[in-house]
Formats: sequence, C-alpha cells, structure tokens
Amino acid sequence: MLKPHTLYELADRLEGVPLLGCFPGSPSHDAGMRYGDILLEVNGQRVRSVDDYFDAKDQDPDGMVVVAFREGREERFELTFRRPTATSLSDAAAFAIRSGVLASVARASDGEEPQPS
Repeated sequence: MLKPHTLYELADRLEGVPLLGCFPGSPSHDAGMRYGDILLEVNGQRVRSVDDYFDAKDQDPDGMVVVAFREGREERFELTFRRPTATSLSDAAAFAIRSGVLASVARASDGEEPQPS
C-alpha cells in the first residue's frame, strides 16, 4: 500500500485526484474502488482537482462513471447513487463519533476550542 505522501506525489504527476478510501457499502466501495486509486476522469470530464471532481460528479444525479489509475493501468468504474436511508445516516454518524469528528464539533459549538484527537 502506498503511503499518503507517495500517493499524492503520484497523483500530482498523473494530474489526478487521489482516493484516500471508501466507506464500506458506499457506491464507490460497491463499484470496487479503493484507497490508492487516482481519479483521472468522471462522467467523461478530466479531473485534476477536487473542484473538477465535484463539477463532474454533479452532472448526473443518479451516478457516475470514473476512470481511475490503479497499479499501472486505467480502470473504469460505474457507480450508482442511492438515496440516504436512516440506517446509512446512522452508520455515518457512528463512524464520525468513533473517529472523534462529532466530539470536536460539539466542543466548538459549546464555545470551546477544538482539540486535536
């Protein structure tokens, strides 16, 4: 597995966007994408930045087609978006709680300075 700084360097050379992971059960995970993939194209548009990614992703509310660089070659992935369910939202909230994200947000909303976890 590539270390994050190496992944960023490779993405810069390829002029793509590095994928740092996928939530289990997410459309990207279900399509077979994984940490270390470098997004090159989304919905037929070249993506060189996160802004490019969101612009291309927003073109189709039902899903997207991604071309990514993986292990020396380009691969194509088809993702289908699903409407969030109460279960998927609670899973995301549970992840945020376990990772300390919500604790930092809660402290900040109470007027406390967020502390690194």
